[in-house]
Amino acid sequence: MNAIPEAGFVRKDVQYDGQRYIIFATSQQLHLLAQSKTWYADGTFKCVKAPFRQLFSIYVFIRQGDCMKQVPVCFALMTRRGTADYVKVITCAVRHTNILTFKLKLSAPVLSLYFATGLRLVDN
Repeated sequence: MNAIPEAGFVRKDVQYDGQRYIIFATSQQLHLLAQSKTWYADGTFKCVKAPFRQLFSIYVFIRQGDCMKQVPVCFALMTRRGTADYVKVITCAVRHTNILTFKLKLSAPVLSLYFATGLRLVDN
């Protein structure tokens, strides 16, 4: 049994301003992300080892019949937790879903953050 779901699960290894972010998602997860109108984000700090400081996750709700469930669809290991870092990771997630969003003709997603960072994203 392979622990990594598919080739390409590591979507981007970003180095920016002396920091590093490794972004993970399957093709199916990116498809769910592109279809969703609202994204929810949260960070977990105690489950990562140095040099990383947190595992940042983006979630969406999926529905099947009467059942609705929130599922994680994109993950990022981050070495820093500042506003610019979150913007960089979210921007990478948006770029990876742009092709799918264009094909599905969906509008840009709304992002809801579960933690207080003072982060405000503005759509130009």
